[in-house]
Amino acid sequence: MLLIGFGGALRRSELVALDVADIEDAETGLLVMIAIARGDIACPVKALREWLDAAGIAAGPIFRPVDKADTVRDSRLTDRSVANIVKAYAKRAGFDASVFSGHSLRAGFLTSAAGKGHPSSR
Repeated sequence: MLLIGFGGALRRSELVALDVADIEDAETGLLVMIAIARGDIACPVKALREWLDAAGIAAGPIFRPVDKADTVRDSRLTDRSVANIVKAYAKRAGFDASVFSGHSLRAGFLTSAAGKGHPSSR
């Protein structure tokens, strides 16, 4: 349990929520499937499906760069790109972008969950 938790950088709640059906052996290691809940106001499941369909992505990296000609590249986004995108959208929403980062996605989820009375595993 400790090795899986450390190797996957999992929170305790993520670790104990794993089912046998959530894991798959792969040549490069262990694949762990996680569930992302549908949303009422903003649905990540619907948004992802729309992105994949619009970009024509059927295999390979899900999140890819889009060049200035609005062409979706075959390469994978970098972690730095995620941080830049978070900052850009925070600024567009009127927030101080300097206090946002790629980690803001995880932190924001936990803050929202706590605000709705769901316990955190921090």
